[in-house]
Amino acid sequence: MTSIGLVHGLGTGPAVWDRLLGLLPPTVNAWVFSLPWDAADGYGWALDGEPRRWLAEALRLVPEPPEVIVAHSFGANVVLDYLCAGGDATGLAGLVLVSPFYRATPEGLDWAALTHYVNDFPEVLKAGILARQSTPAPPDLVRAMAEKVRDRIGAYGWLSFFRLFSATPALGLGAVQVPCLVVGGGTDTASYPEDCTRLAAGLPRGSAVILQRCGHFTMLDDPPAVAELLVKFLHDIGSS
Repeated sequence: MTSIGLVHGLGTGPAVWDRLLGLLPPTVNAWVFSLPWDAADGYGWALDGEPRRWLAEALRLVPEPPEVIVAHSFGANVVLDYLCAGGDATGLAGLVLVSPFYRATPEGLDWAALTHYVNDFPEVLKAGILARQSTPAPPDLVRAMAEKVRDRIGAYGWLSFFRLFSATPALGLGAVQVPCLVVGGGTDTASYPEDCTRLAAGLPRGSAVILQRCGHFTMLDDPPAVAELLVKFLHDIGSS
């Protein structure tokens, strides 16, 4: 039996993993973390210390340390920050980072990038809403829903994301010694495919797979493909 921990991104929650969970073999025991950056909880968490402290608490409370952590978007950056800051990696055999945010150099974050991530933030949230819909909703309604989620996250929640993102050029990736699979979406305009590839290249044991027809929410856009990648990764690192 393999134990994995699933870490959701900013403005989403544990349900973002539901489609993936239904495709995993019974030999995989999944712990789905509910973390305070779920949009329903507002932004108070962003005023109460570094996000990695919440991850540390989640890992402390789980009955058994996960052998593999699978994390999406902002959650993937929290995991990287936690490990690079010397967080306890007891029992950790591998990482799967889905659509993480990364820049290899400080020059990669300029004023144009800042403007994009401020002004187009609702578009990222809208992509998650659309990916979860079984029948299309009117565009105006989807836009209003995305703006509602944005407002619940708040400026402080967004700033917490951007602090982690803007610090990625200085991350000590050498601290992450376990195998790491970075999964990106070919049409993602938030976590760009080339940045996912650069992150994998910077990790001591990193590799990248870009799912060309997916956006920011690969596990919603193509759950079978992500499940297949995860199962293969577990097999390759000997944790299945």
